[in-house]
Parts: sequence; C-alpha cells; structure tokens
Amino acid sequence: MTDLFNDECHICGGRDFSLCLKEFKFPFITSDCRPWSGSVELRQCSACGGITKRPSDDWKVGVSAIYASYQPYYQAEGTEQKLRDGASFRPRSAVLVDHIRQTVDLPEQGTALDIGTGNGVFLRSFADRFPNWDLAGNDLGGHFRSVIEGISERARFIAGRIEDIPGCFDLISMVHMLEHAFEPRTFLAQVARMLSDRGLCFVQVPNLASNPFDLVIYDHATHFTPSRLRQIAAHAFAGAIWLETDWNPKEISLLGGPGVGKAAAEPRPDDQPSDDQLSTLIGWLNGVVEQARAARHSGRPFGVFGTSIAGTWLGAALEGDFDFFVDEDEARVGRHHMERPICRPGEAHEGSLVLVPFPPKIAQEIAQRFSPLPFECIIPGPIVPAGSG
Repeated sequence: MTDLFNDECHICGGRDFSLCLKEFKFPFITSDCRPWSGSVELRQCSACGGITKRPSDDWKVGVSAIYASYQPYYQAEGTEQKLRDGASFRPRSAVLVDHIRQTVDLPEQGTALDIGTGNGVFLRSFADRFPNWDLAGNDLGGHFRSVIEGISERARFIAGRIEDIPGCFDLISMVHMLEHAFEPRTFLAQVARMLSDRGLCFVQVPNLASNPFDLVIYDHATHFTPSRLRQIAAHAFAGAIWLETDWNPKEISLLGGPGVGKAAAEPRPDDQPSDDQLSTLIGWLNGVVEQARAARHSGRPFGVFGTSIAGTWLGAALEGDFDFFVDEDEARVGRHHMERPICRPGEAHEGSLVLVPFPPKIAQEIAQRFSPLPFECIIPGPIVPAGSG
C-alpha cells in the first residue's frame, strides 16, 4: 500500500479531509469484542462526507495482530450471537438467510461463496435452508478450515485472497466483512466480476448513521452509511442493487448483481451526510462514558447491558469499574465477560442502574421492554450535531 493511497478516501478517492482526529478520550475494541489499544486516525472526507480510518503502517500492524488471534463469539464459546426476531431470539445468520429468500428468488441448487467466513455461521444457516447448494468459505487464514468442511459434504474451504479464487458463484455473501477493507471500491468491483449470470451478492455492514459505536472498532477501516455504501455498490453492480436498514436497525443490508431482479426498482432508504458528523459522533460517545461514570458514583449497583461491541467498549472505557453485565442471550448468561458476571435481565440487582449503550431509539425500546423489572435503565442522550449547543 502506497502512502498516496493512505491519504485517499476509501469511498470516493478524494484527498481532502475536513477533519482528522488522532487522540481520543476512550479506548478502542476489536470486531470480536476485545479491548485494544493502538494508533488510530479517523478522518472525514470533504467531498463525500465518508468517515474512514487512515491505513497507516502502525494501524495495519495492529489489525494483523487482531486477525492472528481472532476469536469469533468467544463470549459463548463460538455460539453465534442471537437477534430478537419478533417475540423470540434466533441466530443472526438464520434471520439473515430468511430475509434474503423473502426478498429475492433463489434456486434450489447453486454455488455459494462466503467471504470472511470466520467459523462459518452464515454458511451453516444457508446450508440448513438450501441443502442442495455447493458451498465455499473463504478467509485469509485457515484456522477454521475443518469447521467449514464439516458443515456438509458440499462444503469446502478456500484460503487466501479473492483474486485467487477460480470460477463464478450464484451467491457471494460478505457479512460484516466489507467494513474491514480499506479498498472497498476495488474489492466490491472484484466481487461483482465473480458472480454468475444469475448471481447475487449479499453485503451487511454496520450503519454508522444509527450506530456510532462502529467508530470504536479498531479493525473497521471504512464506516458506512446507506448513501456511502450505495455509492460504491451502484458502480460495482451497474445500478442493480437493493438496500435495507430495517432488518437490523444498527446495520445496512445490501443485495447486488443480476440476481436482484425486480427488487432493484423498489425505493430504498437514504441519508444526508453532514459536514460535522465525525465530531458529532465522537462527542456523543464521550457523553455515554460520562453518563456511565456518573451512574457508577451514585452508590447503587451498576451494570452494563450487552456483551457485544457496545457493552464491551463501555466496560473497557470504565476500566472495569462496574458490577455486572445484563444480556438476553441465553448462550452467554451465567458466564463471565471482562471478569464480570453476565446475568439475565430478571436477575439484575434490585434497585440497580443499568446503562443501555445503544443509539437512543433502540435503547428506549429496550428500556421499555425492561420497565416491569426492578432496576432502572439509563438511556444515552440524543445525538446532537456538534456546535448546536
């Protein structure tokens, strides 16, 4: 990677940045939910408003170290995180596969490639619903090769860069992978060339517009909003795209390629980037930490809701100065995370304070669900544009 590219916006290629930040009042964490320290430079592009991390040599060394020791879903010994789906909780990948097949028509047979497959949770859910497809999982390292190959007799593992993968595929999935790329335009264009004539690409990334916690993930290089993901995807897939933010309010889901069909014509959500978005979101994150510190000094038992990205980050920012975690995922309840116990909502200390580190709208919904329980939820304040008073 040249120094010239290090100074380009990952989204539009611009080289003028309205704001660059190198020092922060809070720590960073990894995408597999471990506290992490290291050199980070966040910047906002003057041309497109995109927020990215500068891929400096120091940052890339840190990212390589993260990937070398990656532990997906270690909080539950590798069991995939569950999402609320109506009144119940289901594995995230199962929910995603059901959404995809409800949106587009997938044939009973085909070939699928999962890029950045990790321990193969998406492929496993896909195989459950489409048992006659040939499956391939791709990652840079081969740590989970045997796990992928054990999904079914039709599954194989391919290590290395996507440029070296032969053939075309009817489905290419990238679940929480594209945000790790600091050349997402080039990467997505390469993926588009790997699709068959009926091929479909599924991409899911965090939605910075509704989830400021994406900024604190050290190994996330590009921070997408709907408009910025659409910008690079429309070019890669010649406009044949479908985008959604309702499957999970903290994430953007995108389908691209000839397999999108009629869905590409449907109107989709958009957003208007602001020139001060980076300052606004950093200020909001600092405010969440201050809320938590104030709650800790109240003299009441104090807990943090959630043991994934936001909860782990807040626990690290508090340097362990809290009493417990609350989580609704039964695979995590009864364990310890960051040396603190994980309890069900109904097991939280009576009279305790529990900070819900989610964007305000989502946090309000969670707090409403917990209102009959004998603890008090603390909701982060609104995300107010920087300088608005």
